[in-house]
Amino acid sequence: MPLMFYCDRIPQPWDSAFGIRRSSSRFFYDYGGSRVTSMDFLQVLPAAVALVFIIEGLMPFLSPGRWRNMLAVAGEMDDRVIRNIGLGSMLFGLILLYLVN
Repeated sequence: MPLMFYCDRIPQPWDSAFGIRRSSSRFFYDYGGSRVTSMDFLQVLPAAVALVFIIEGLMPFLSPGRWRNMLAVAGEMDDRVIRNIGLGSMLFGLILLYLVN
């Protein structure tokens, strides 16, 4: 299934060069697929949140002792270090999302 999204906007002359197809009132952005279908944001968001919960639950399920120790170490960290880890994680996610799309 091709990765795509849509938005309602005014058509531009260069749209055909970027794989944008018009279907009724929505522009479908097609990335390499032959079949164009719509993926609604409200359909994708719950799946993304569910994947976050699955990934976050792996560590406490597989190794609760190490998870507890990791939380103890994180509790002793300076706020600046935790912010830097959070910033790095967000930037990595944005770059990964950019590369996937």
